[in-house]
Amino acid sequence: MPQLLPPTHRILERPFMEFRPFGRDSKGHTIQDVSGITVRANLEYLETLVTRQHGVEAAPAALDKLIILLNERIPDRTYHVTVDFLKNPWNSYSYEFVMFLAEFSIQLSEQPDYHFNMGREKFLSPIVQILGRPFSIVQIYRLFPYFVEKFTKGSLKPEVVSVTNGHAVMRMQFSESALAQFGPYLRGCAERVCHTTKATIAQVPAGMFGQQPATIQDTCCIAEGAPYCEWTFRWSPQSSALWVWVFAGTALSLVTLGLTMTLAPHYPWWSHTGVSLLPLFILPLTGQIWVDRKELQERGAIIQEQLASAEQQHEELREAYLQQEQSLIKVRRHNDEIEALNLGLEAKVEGRTSELQQANLDLETANARLKELDRMKSQFLSHCSHELRTPLTSIKGFTENMLHGMVGPIAERQHLYLTRISANANRLTRMIGDLLDLSRIEAGTVRLDHQSVSLPNLLDDITQEFMPLTQTKHQQLIVETTGENLTIWGDPDRLHQIVTNLIHNAHKFTPEHGRIVVSAHPDPPNHILLSITDSGPGISQEARTHLFQAFYQAHRRPEIGTEGLGLGLSIVKQLVELHGATITVDSTLGAGTTFYIRFPQTASPATSTSI
Repeated sequence: MPQLLPPTHRILERPFMEFRPFGRDSKGHTIQDVSGITVRANLEYLETLVTRQHGVEAAPAALDKLIILLNERIPDRTYHVTVDFLKNPWNSYSYEFVMFLAEFSIQLSEQPDYHFNMGREKFLSPIVQILGRPFSIVQIYRLFPYFVEKFTKGSLKPEVVSVTNGHAVMRMQFSESALAQFGPYLRGCAERVCHTTKATIAQVPAGMFGQQPATIQDTCCIAEGAPYCEWTFRWSPQSSALWVWVFAGTALSLVTLGLTMTLAPHYPWWSHTGVSLLPLFILPLTGQIWVDRKELQERGAIIQEQLASAEQQHEELREAYLQQEQSLIKVRRHNDEIEALNLGLEAKVEGRTSELQQANLDLETANARLKELDRMKSQFLSHCSHELRTPLTSIKGFTENMLHGMVGPIAERQHLYLTRISANANRLTRMIGDLLDLSRIEAGTVRLDHQSVSLPNLLDDITQEFMPLTQTKHQQLIVETTGENLTIWGDPDRLHQIVTNLIHNAHKFTPEHGRIVVSAHPDPPNHILLSITDSGPGISQEARTHLFQAFYQAHRRPEIGTEGLGLGLSIVKQLVELHGATITVDSTLGAGTTFYIRFPQTASPATSTSI
């Protein structure tokens, strides 16, 4: 049982209803805590109050507002309600839903005693009045549990403690289901239900027998922490009219006895007594016949009312049946439409499936063709590269011989031209090398000779090779290594190619007097992180997304030796991945670029064999 809140805390403090409002609960049981007659009476009373206060036009708007407020608190749109739905007496609802309805009704009616007044004016329904007419007030109060069960179906537990003519004591408790729905707001909900119930009970003498309403004395209440609500009711006792006829018969018998003894004193005493007793028997008998006749007339009227009520219920049932039939027709029409749509959809799906199958075949054919073209391209590049290498080697050799004066002295302009020829031949050689590497990688023919490689030694060798090149631009080339055992698992030549390519790019795009930093340090648990940082112009975010694509160039420099095919970084990335490593880039425009390579220290299962 949750901690109970004071009765001033209402169930509207819940942001949403936690239980289904109608239909079936989560266990599949039919929800019937409160009858639809009760909910309809609530709406009709709200209409009456709003009409009294603001006019006829305001009542529909108030009901529409009530529906909006209720639907805002129902999380599942399947259970959203309408005014017509709530006015259907054949529905039944959960007690949680009814308490939300009650609280919103109080807000819209602007009447604090809404529930008590509704119990007196509306909850003693015509059906109950008709069913109870043949009984006395005492009998009706004894039937109190029956009438409560008719409209709450076990959610309330009424009890008759005692009933006498003019006095009755009643109790009421909630079922476990209702307690679970109210939760910590039990006391606030009990106060509302208590007011409505006791007002309805007190109205029985007035509503059914034309007397004053019974007075109410609260003995205890769940809202105040008691285990049940208990009330004492008092009303004017009912008396029978037959005693008047008995009294009249007795008086007439005495008068008759006096007259007979005066007018006929000579008759024996037993004849006087017999004659005087006749009125004592005849008048009560006549009174009983009159009372019975009156009761028969009343019961005839009650039967007529019951027949009229039955006719009304029959009409309501007939109307509900017709609505159900109409709904069934609509459902069948919708089913026919859905079946027609399904047939059309199946045809469309079959058509689209055929189109997709044909498209897949076309894609497979195109993919096979692309693979063949890619293979032919790689083969073409490989053959062309091999064929170009031989004449390029001759051109480089003869150019170097002429520059070294092996064919005689040359003029200054001739030396300049030969220098440019040599530089472009070297650039063309590097391009051909890149093309060969790319075609081998794509063809899967690159073989790696894995072994332990000391990263500090590798970096020292490469920086010594770059030292003359960096000095021409007055650049600083700094190597920083921290930690012990900076040994990685890989192919020394390919690792040399990776680092050389990255340092060469850094040299190209770092301005004169710039700075290039090559750093290596352990990256726990079993990796080494190599970074190469330059102070160049940086790379934009858009360019970084395409940086490792083949033939893509983030910068174009017109100076000699800085243009290429854009294959270097693509080859670097693929060689890095063949080593089981990863490469990333971080750059800020105007502040330089850093490439990070994360190498494994030990042999990787994916790269422990030649590829």
